Amino acid sequence: MISVCTQPHLITHKAMENKLYIKVKCSICRGDKPFTCHYCDFVGESYIEASHKTIIRIIKAVVPEDVLAELKEEKDV
Repeated sequence: MISVCTQPHLITHKAMENKLYIKVKCSICRGDKPFTCHYCDFVGESYIEASHKTIIRIIKAVVPEDVLAELKEEKDV
């Protein structure tokens, strides 16, 4: 099971411009061996590119309904 943090992180790197990443439990060691796994950090998590569905789910969970309604009404969005 993937645990997703509530706030996506914008990582800026020349090869990864304009992409959102989320921090998830490591899929290699499953977060059980963070100090010996080369793919995750010290708490057993790693960053992966966030899908559009994940971004929408996080926005709906964090942004209030009235703000979402205002955004839907705007023509430029």
